[in-house]
Amino acid sequence: METSVSGDGDLLREAAAFFCPGERLSFLIDHLDAPTLQTLIALMGRTFAPFELDGVVTPAMEASDQIQRLIRMLSAVGNADASRSFDHLLADEALFNWRFHLEQASERQLIALREASYQHPDIERVRQTLSNQAPANAADLAALLVDTLGKLTRRIRTGNTDDWRQYWNEAARGRAETPKIEDHCRDALLSDLKFLLKPIGVDAQPEGQYANDRRSDFRVSYGAEFNVPVEIKKDQHRNLWSALRDQLMAKYTIDPATGGNGIYLVFWFGDGKVQSSLSGLRPSNPRELREWLESSLTEDERRRISVLVVDVSRGS
Repeated sequence: METSVSGDGDLLREAAAFFCPGERLSFLIDHLDAPTLQTLIALMGRTFAPFELDGVVTPAMEASDQIQRLIRMLSAVGNADASRSFDHLLADEALFNWRFHLEQASERQLIALREASYQHPDIERVRQTLSNQAPANAADLAALLVDTLGKLTRRIRTGNTDDWRQYWNEAARGRAETPKIEDHCRDALLSDLKFLLKPIGVDAQPEGQYANDRRSDFRVSYGAEFNVPVEIKKDQHRNLWSALRDQLMAKYTIDPATGGNGIYLVFWFGDGKVQSSLSGLRPSNPRELREWLESSLTEDERRRISVLVVDVSRGS
């Protein structure tokens, strides 16, 4: 089909009409696999731009409506073929006008793939988890990571080695002067975290790669089966209040290997420069910041998304 109609507008219009909902053969579309849907979207999308049905319906509008239907169908396919199809479609420069539709649908497809690929742990995995040997799934790994980060946070704040100093640029005589840049804060935390996780067989690496070549600040994984992304922000970052949803949840936890789990971690420097919330108020301490961020999550989201605030403020 691709060879027959490619580049021929009339034939493409005929193909669009063939699959239109009003045609008696339109039911065939319900049985198309991901590569075939990809081919149809690419062929028709290169010729027809997105249109909203309004007023007098033209053939171009009908074709646009059909392309959107095909994209929705592909987004509901919960297998790796559909993910690869979206990768190819998004890389096709001739489909630039459809990029927004394709990106939104690609994210929905990753959620469908994540749900379809979830497997309950077997008896051996459950036994290992209960004996603190290994996480059985992404949710177990996230719980382990939250617990370990909690211990590390307490050590930074109350340990006798003043580990909070790792997050500050120091002036003369070791006086903490200005907060280090975000990447250096991440590396300091990650170095200590890797040491704590290594005996369990859990790996932590900076800049974990996720869907559509997006990268979290770091990713914690157990083998190649599942992982948990961690998004980091300093308390003075301009996207402090939006990155939890716009970055962590929208870009990283949609990956099937995460099971929807993720951690949003904020460094609290306590130097009076914390970003104001959407209401214009500023949290006065780490606990308040964590509670305000958590309040933006629904009850279901809180089961999978954890908010941690690491207090690295200057010691007294």
